[in-house]
Amino acid sequence: MEKTYRFLGLIAALTLVGACANQGKIPSREAVEDYVAVAELEEMKFIRYRRQIHHAHLNDYYAILSERDKYYLAEFGRRCFALTDTSWIEADVRRERGVIRARADTIRGCHIKALYALNKGQVDELEALGDAPGDTLK
Repeated sequence: MEKTYRFLGLIAALTLVGACANQGKIPSREAVEDYVAVAELEEMKFIRYRRQIHHAHLNDYYAILSERDKYYLAEFGRRCFALTDTSWIEADVRRERGVIRARADTIRGCHIKALYALNKGQVDELEALGDAPGDTLK
């Protein structure tokens, strides 16, 4: 009986450690805001794309948009839960196809507050933000 309790305790501890380890990849909203300010990212009024645009979910307020070798950081006005999957996206068409406008358009119903131009190095830095100690979403 005592061995059974020890075994169940071990399983519970391993499950908890696994859950905590997976949370370390999501950077906090404040960390991304700080990065935008320190890196002095160029704010864009709109971006153009030809085919489909892909995205990488940073957290509920930010996503990295990409098409071929062009990268952008999209900031949402409110929490956006619709971008947690990794499929391609298309803006909800407001004015014209192939254009995403900050402060005017939405992606999957999420209002775009701002768009910033990125290079590949900045994309790598943003994706690594969640790996920094004390810099995870709780």
